[in-house]
Amino acid sequence: MLPKILKPFHSDKSNLVRIGPKKDGGYVIDKRVIEKSEVIITCGLNDDWEFEKDFLNKNNSSRVEAYDHTVDRHFWLNRFKKDFIASIPSGNFGHAYAGWTAKNMGLSFKGINVATNKNDVLHRLFLKDIYQQKEATSSLAPSMDISVASNFERLLFEVYKKDGSFLKNLFSSFPSKPIKLSNLPDDGWNRIKDFFQSSTCSDEDIIDTIVNNFNHEDLLFDPHTATALKGNKDLNYDLSEVVTFATAHPAKFPEAVNAKLDVLEENTPSKLKEIMTMDESFSVVENNYEDIVSFINTEVLN
Repeated sequence: MLPKILKPFHSDKSNLVRIGPKKDGGYVIDKRVIEKSEVIITCGLNDDWEFEKDFLNKNNSSRVEAYDHTVDRHFWLNRFKKDFIASIPSGNFGHAYAGWTAKNMGLSFKGINVATNKNDVLHRLFLKDIYQQKEATSSLAPSMDISVASNFERLLFEVYKKDGSFLKNLFSSFPSKPIKLSNLPDDGWNRIKDFFQSSTCSDEDIIDTIVNNFNHEDLLFDPHTATALKGNKDLNYDLSEVVTFATAHPAKFPEAVNAKLDVLEENTPSKLKEIMTMDESFSVVENNYEDIVSFINTEVLN
């Protein structure tokens, strides 16, 4: 005897709706099943989750449990052989510059979204072709609170064939005067802009992005990662072509995560909870070489 939940039942044609792609992978389901389902169990989905996405669009209170033993490291390695876009939370431009370097070493991807918070010197750089210092202000994504991005100079150094004299002259009046990138010679700036895009994200956007992803995807993100997720949306990316870089555990940022949610306690690892109860100690060292060497020799190495 079949249990009640597995027994077939008659369905009027008017109640039927197709979920998922029009070809293989799409299924005709009774609307009542969609409305009442709390969990979708999917086996063997490979990298096609059109059915699951369509189902959740019609019932976003459901949860998806997906299983596929063939999705292993070889699967992801083959997937990354395809061109993709990297969406990277960016402050000092270090990870974005590393992406440029990886591209030139042979990694195949289309480009990078340089995602910024409200301290958007890099976004203004790519949007207006102007590199201009602006005083940084505190944000919910503090690791990105910068007024200039020193790693951007490394990119220019590479693009202009490691010509230190050229770079020194270019930055001779910076930051007191902005640098107009569109005036750069040899089409260098256009080559950079062909690879990089940018986005910006306010504190309010960070909070909303964290809340929306938790409510709709059951995923809790830190505020830095939220800037990249917001950028993906603003730039209308096809998310199947995007690798978004998550940069920190959300438990480190209670102000942002708890602004509109009350889920941090249950999503904090026990090891981290333990660390946060420990006594904190620090030493203040003067900003000079001799004092730092002395501190290391007497306090660290002894």
